[in-house]
Amino acid sequence: MELTISIKDKKIYASLLQFLKSLGIKVDAKKNGKRQNLSTGEKMANALDKLARSGGIKSISNPLSWQKESRKDRDIS
Repeated sequence: MELTISIKDKKIYASLLQFLKSLGIKVDAKKNGKRQNLSTGEKMANALDKLARSGGIKSISNPLSWQKESRKDRDIS
Protein backbone atom coordinates (compact mmCIF):
# COMPACT_ATOMS: atom_id res chain seq x y z
CA MET A 1 0.00 0.00 0.00
CA GLU A 2 1.27 3.46 -0.77
CA LEU A 3 0.19 6.81 0.65
CA THR A 4 1.32 10.22 -0.54
CA ILE A 5 1.18 13.21 1.79
CA SER A 6 2.19 16.73 0.88
CA ILE A 7 3.37 18.86 3.82
CA LYS A 8 4.99 22.28 3.56
CA ASP A 9 5.48 22.97 7.28
CA LYS A 10 8.85 21.44 8.28
CA LYS A 11 7.89 21.08 11.97
CA ILE A 12 4.72 19.16 11.12
CA TYR A 13 6.68 17.05 8.64
CA ALA A 14 9.33 16.19 11.26
CA SER A 15 6.69 15.33 13.86
CA LEU A 16 4.73 13.15 11.45
CA LEU A 17 7.89 11.40 10.27
CA GLN A 18 8.93 10.65 13.86
CA PHE A 19 5.43 9.39 14.71
CA LEU A 20 5.23 7.07 11.69
CA LYS A 21 8.68 5.63 12.38
CA SER A 22 7.71 5.03 16.03
CA LEU A 23 4.83 2.90 14.72
CA GLY A 24 7.25 0.88 12.59
CA ILE A 25 5.94 2.31 9.34
CA LYS A 26 8.50 2.51 6.54
CA VAL A 27 8.77 6.06 5.24
CA ASP A 28 10.09 6.85 1.77
CA ALA A 29 10.59 10.61 1.97
CA LYS A 30 10.37 12.34 -1.40
CA LYS A 31 10.35 15.91 -2.60
CA ASN A 32 8.87 16.53 -6.02
CA GLY A 33 9.09 12.83 -6.79
CA LYS A 34 12.75 12.52 -5.72
CA ARG A 35 13.99 10.99 -2.45
CA GLN A 36 15.37 13.53 0.01
CA ASN A 37 17.03 13.65 3.42
CA LEU A 38 18.53 10.18 3.33
CA SER A 39 21.00 9.09 5.98
CA THR A 40 24.44 7.94 4.91
CA GLY A 41 23.43 4.34 5.58
CA GLU A 42 20.31 4.66 3.44
CA LYS A 43 22.34 6.21 0.61
CA MET A 44 24.88 3.37 0.80
CA ALA A 45 22.14 0.73 0.89
CA ASN A 46 20.47 2.30 -2.15
CA ALA A 47 23.77 2.46 -4.05
CA LEU A 48 24.59 -1.19 -3.27
CA ASP A 49 21.08 -2.27 -4.22
CA LYS A 50 21.33 -0.41 -7.52
CA LEU A 51 24.74 -1.99 -8.18
CA ALA A 52 23.41 -5.47 -7.39
CA ARG A 53 20.41 -5.00 -9.71
CA SER A 54 22.74 -3.88 -12.52
CA GLY A 55 24.66 -7.15 -12.37
CA GLY A 56 27.69 -5.89 -10.45
CA ILE A 57 30.90 -4.27 -11.57
CA LYS A 58 31.49 -5.28 -15.18
CA SER A 59 35.30 -4.90 -14.97
CA ILE A 60 35.48 -7.72 -12.39
CA SER A 61 34.99 -10.90 -14.37
CA ASN A 62 35.52 -13.31 -11.45
CA PRO A 63 34.37 -11.76 -8.14
CA LEU A 64 35.64 -14.68 -6.03
CA SER A 65 39.23 -14.48 -7.31
CA TRP A 66 39.13 -10.67 -7.16
CA GLN A 67 38.07 -10.83 -3.50
CA LYS A 68 40.79 -13.36 -2.61
CA GLU A 69 43.44 -11.25 -4.37
CA SER A 70 42.34 -7.98 -2.75
CA ARG A 71 42.31 -9.53 0.74
CA LYS A 72 45.84 -10.97 0.64
CA ASP A 73 48.05 -9.78 3.47
CA ARG A 74 50.61 -7.29 2.22
CA ASP A 75 54.09 -6.54 3.52
CA ILE A 76 53.98 -3.14 5.19
CA SER A 77 57.76 -2.57 5.35
